[in-house]
Parts: sequence; C-alpha cells; structure tokens
Amino acid sequence: MKIIVLNGSPKGDNSVTMQFVAFVKKKFPQHEFETFNIAQRIRQIESSGETFNEILEAIKLSDGVLWAFPLYVCLVHSHYKRFIELVFERDALDAFRGKYAAILTTSVHFYDHTAHNYMHGICDDLGMKFCGSYSAGMHDLFEEAERKKLVLFAQSIFDAIGRAAPFVRQFPPLTTQSVRYTPEASLPAVDAAGKKVVIVTDAREQDVNLGRMTERFKAAVGGQAEVVNLHDIGIKGGCLGCIQCGYDNTCVYSGKDALEIGLVDELGGLREAIIHAKRATQLPKLEVRLLPEPKSAIEGIFAKPDKDETDIIHAGTLPSVSMRVRQLLASGGVLEALPDSARAGVIRLAERIEAFKGTPILLLGPEVNLHW
Repeated sequence: MKIIVLNGSPKGDNSVTMQFVAFVKKKFPQHEFETFNIAQRIRQIESSGETFNEILEAIKLSDGVLWAFPLYVCLVHSHYKRFIELVFERDALDAFRGKYAAILTTSVHFYDHTAHNYMHGICDDLGMKFCGSYSAGMHDLFEEAERKKLVLFAQSIFDAIGRAAPFVRQFPPLTTQSVRYTPEASLPAVDAAGKKVVIVTDAREQDVNLGRMTERFKAAVGGQAEVVNLHDIGIKGGCLGCIQCGYDNTCVYSGKDALEIGLVDELGGLREAIIHAKRATQLPKLEVRLLPEPKSAIEGIFAKPDKDETDIIHAGTLPSVSMRVRQLLASGGVLEALPDSARAGVIRLAERIEAFKGTPILLLGPEVNLHW
C-alpha cells in the first residue's frame, strides 16, 4: 500500500512526530510511505500551484492519508490549518474523496481531543473514510508497551484499507445562514477598575457583524479599550516550535521582521547604540568605555572565566538542583505563596533539570557556561 503522510510540524523531518512515523515505516517495510512537510513549506505550497498540485496528485494515487502533526495547544498548527483552507478555497476536495484517513499526533496530552475531533470533521467534510486516530505522548517511543500500541494502531489502518472497511460519517456538515448583528441600545459601561483592556480581532472590512460586535464590546468597557487587529500587525508566520521564546522571550524571527511589524524602532548594534546615546544626552563630547574592557585575542585564550566559580555549571557535578530551588524559594516564603499547581510545576521543572546532570547536554539556556 502507498500511504501519504501530511506532516503538520513546522520542524519538518526533525520533528518528534516524524520519529513516530519513521518507527511505523520501519515496522511495516512492505508498505510505501511518502511524506510532505506541509507546515514547514506552507508558503511555497500557497504561492506555487505546482507544489500544491504535486501533493494532490500524490494523494490521488495513494491508498490512504496519514494526518501526522504535533499538538501544541488544543488545535493544529496554523500552517497546517492554512493548507486545509487552501484545499477548500481551491476546490481540491476530489483528491481526498474516498481515501482512507487516520490521525497521528504527539503531545503532552492537553486537550488532544479538540484537535482530533477537528481533523475527524475535516476528513468527513473531504469525503474521506476515517479509520482511527492515535494520540501519542512525546516520549512514548521509549516505552515498549507504547510502541506495541502504536504498531497495533498502524496495523489497524492497513487492515481497514485492505478489507475496504465501510465508512460512516460521524460529524454532519455545518449549515450556515446569513445573520445581521444589530447592537442593542447602549447600556451602562462596565467599570474596568483601572485595568487596561485589549481586544484582539482578525476582522476584515467585509466582516461587518464582527466589526459591530467589537465596537459594542469596546463601548461596554467605557470605550477605553485598545483594539488590536491581527491583520495590521504583519505577522511573519506561525510558531516554528523552536521554543526560543522560552529562553529569553525573544522570537526566532529576525530583527528585520521585528522592525517591519513595529516591535523595534531601528536596527543596529553597539555602534548605533552609542550614536543614539550621544544624541539623547546632547553632550558636546562623549567618552565611551566598554565594561568589562575587551580582551585581545591572546588574552581571551588564557584568561580566567569572568564569572565566579559558583556561576559555572559543571556537567555531572551539580548538587541537587531541586533541593537548591526549594531552599531558595522557601527562604523568602516564595514557594509557599505560589498556588498549588504553580508550586508543583516549579519543583517538577527543577527535578527534570536535575535528571540531566549525568547525561549529554540536552538544553542550553542563555548566559550559561559549561565546563567539562
């Protein structure tokens, strides 16, 4: 059988989800698998009719389609959803109609069912024969029992295709009707208690009803709410799943992107910063000193670390991290002041870091020196 894998991870072949697919391929070498990295290549798919049609032709010649994607928060990645929209916008449903379909996701099991139900409904709308879904944990491949479950799931898909299992639609098609929203007479505004209210919308000019609802809500909080339209921000793309923002709240998209969308006023480095400082102070003469003073190449090679020994992490010699975190937080009463869920999360994170002590480095954060 030939199975088309539609990869919904922005990481492409390097995603965790694709490792599960690779495992299935290894266990069933008699079947042919062809993977298309949908989320990673969405811009090319959207702009190039040739690339889009290449995917459709492969699906037409296949025996089944595996929708494989990571599940971040409740739903599929935005690039994956955009591909689904393109299928309907370009009236390409015929390529999917009558094909067997299954879903494979990887996640930490947070509202997985919402994404599974969504994709099941999409399969129904495309006229596909849905034959099952599997929600894998991120680390399930390390567990023999979970690997056996995955093999059984894959086998059930091949069995369903082989015996031409009957198809029953589960989600009925949505019915739409034209409704005109007319706001009621103005009511007394709600007291925002000094809080700043931000309304985020994706309304376009033709979305009259949504625009009216937004204005009505703004009036309900005294008209002081700030309205942010996503179409005005110039978002460069969906989340890439790189988790760079988890390190220092910096997005992986370049500074040029930040300039275009108004996150920064101007691009530049140290030289530009000095020039701006001189302009801001309006001093006739500006003495510039860099601290600590830069070392020459030779000095840099033989110099001792600038950080104190206590700031340097030695792999394999770190004391109990979880214990140190508990002591640090408890000393100021911080840990006890946290809600139960937050306190458990802090301790769990510390324990995970501690578990990495005797293993090769898995994760490097900013401002961390590692000596072996």
